[in-house]
Amino acid sequence: MENASKFLLIAGGILLGMITISIFYFMFSQMSEYQNTAQIDYTQEELIAYNQGFESYNKKLMYGSDVISVINKAVDNNTRYDIVNEPTNEYYMDISVKLKEPLYMRIDTYTRNSNGTYDKEGTRTKTIFKAGSTRQDLKSFQISNAEEYENIRKYIIEGVNMTDEEGNTVVQSKNPMPEYNSNKSKYTITYYPVTEFKRLTFRCSKANYDKATGRIKYMEFTQYQ
Repeated sequence: MENASKFLLIAGGILLGMITISIFYFMFSQMSEYQNTAQIDYTQEELIAYNQGFESYNKKLMYGSDVISVINKAVDNNTRYDIVNEPTNEYYMDISVKLKEPLYMRIDTYTRNSNGTYDKEGTRTKTIFKAGSTRQDLKSFQISNAEEYENIRKYIIEGVNMTDEEGNTVVQSKNPMPEYNSNKSKYTITYYPVTEFKRLTFRCSKANYDKATGRIKYMEFTQYQ
């Protein structure tokens, strides 16, 4: 009887231990599953927030100022992930703009008088983005193209560039002073078509998503007639 009692106590202890282990295992499994679910939900929230930031520009009518905003947003995203020119990267965001009218820049030249003031010598224009051979043709530029993005940054996002006769930049401002106090004999002010571009009207003509991640990858904006 004594041996049987000891055996029952040992068996009971083993059973109790197994039950305790099972309870801890179940609790750990539930906690892990909850954490995984929470992580998935958090990632999903990030994805939704990211896409909504760009989808707010998926409109039938907007101005060039909105297009500039979404270009800057895409560039900030690509800079954040250090993928400025990697359009195949899953986190890359590309923007394409299609123009139906050419964009020009104006270059004013000033010469110095003997009293130190400057007079306007002349004005010339230069086409920087062509519309195409017909009104149906579109000039397209994308931020994934390094040269095209440099033109976007230089001609559309920036304002005015002032240089002296040697080509040195002396002022970079959207509202340059009409007089430039210097002993230089000549300077030029280049007016990039920032204002004109901001007033153009566009529609979002395409929005593509990455199949693997669900992230928006590409948006296209087409100018109205």
